Amino acid sequence: MCVFCGDDKDALEHYVKLCVKVGECFQELGKSLDEIIKILRDENLGEKKGKILRKLWKEKEKEKEKEKANKKRGED
Repeated sequence: MCVFCGDDKDALEHYVKLCVKVGECFQELGKSLDEIIKILRDENLGEKKGKILRKLWKEKEKEKEKEKANKKRGED
């Protein structure tokens, strides 16, 4: 299950094209799924790629905090 939107599976392909919370972050890297994934897997950390990864990290931290708060309140 996706850590950002809770749908589909937790996979790079989902994040890039299907995830409603973070999918649009990747659009500036390329047009096709294959092109975007190739750039993400490249070891060179370009400025755009770095910004996207920081944004994803921040979004994931927000989701963790929400989950933690829900557990404290007894929600799932």
